[in-house]
Amino acid sequence: LQTTLRRASFTYFDWNFKAISPGVRLEGHIHAEREDVVCLPYFNPIGGVKFCLNSKIASCRLEVWIDGSKDPELLETSSRAAFEILTDKDDHGLVPAF
Repeated sequence: LQTTLRRASFTYFDWNFKAISPGVRLEGHIHAEREDVVCLPYFNPIGGVKFCLNSKIASCRLEVWIDGSKDPELLETSSRAAFEILTDKDDHGLVPAF
């Protein structure tokens, strides 16, 4: 089964994506409020710091079209999705939890 990621974009607190495979199309959005995200620093042994931005109470909306259906199946939660990105940037406005 071949799946193709058609489009994806993310910021510190949002991820949007679309993917298709034979018979299935998926569109999703995951969002975490800034105050629901923890910033965990990872110190690289060869130098530098990466920041893991993590939430376990993000919102998620997935729309799934199966076999060319006109209307998608909707899967949605307002506070039970996990969202995590890793970045070396520090302009996210979060204080690292050392």
